[in-house]
Amino acid sequence: MQDNTPSNIPSDNSAMYAFYLKAIVVFAALLGFYYGWFLDSAWYDKLLAFIVENTSKLLHGLGLEHKVAFDRMAGFAEIRTEVRGGIVNGGLVLINERCDAYLETALMLSVLLVWPGSIAKKLVFAVCGIALMTVLNLLRIVALAAIDHYWPLYFPTMSQWVLPGIMILAALAYFYLWVRASRAPSPIR
Repeated sequence: MQDNTPSNIPSDNSAMYAFYLKAIVVFAALLGFYYGWFLDSAWYDKLLAFIVENTSKLLHGLGLEHKVAFDRMAGFAEIRTEVRGGIVNGGLVLINERCDAYLETALMLSVLLVWPGSIAKKLVFAVCGIALMTVLNLLRIVALAAIDHYWPLYFPTMSQWVLPGIMILAALAYFYLWVRASRAPSPIR
């Protein structure tokens, strides 16, 4: 009987496990930075204000009337959509630490930074990746406000499953783009 197993299939997965372990360590470090310092810093206040301001501009551009309440002491901002005439429709999107796409961005950064490639290219890709995730997050919040305004029954599913899943897929797709652009040999053989 002939063995049909290709000879290029790796029999040792230690490099793959090393890659995963390094990515997990970087991810944990990024989360430590986020929860240990960033959430309580003035930089987070600026990020939250940026998200609220630009979400409001996008909603205004779509013609969706809304009111914004920003309460940093409570740790969140809220956007209430309303019907024409100023009557609140009940649509409400709270923007807090779970709405800044940090987890998705940290996931993308952790695998991007661990994958082989030049430091300069990594930095460029990291900055562009952060910008991409920020834009996608703004679009996600605008979509949630519109969904809560027009189709409130779909809001929980879209908020907790569909749109976060799309954000994670976008982070992984960006990592795949990095793998292709880095042209570095795979550490996983």
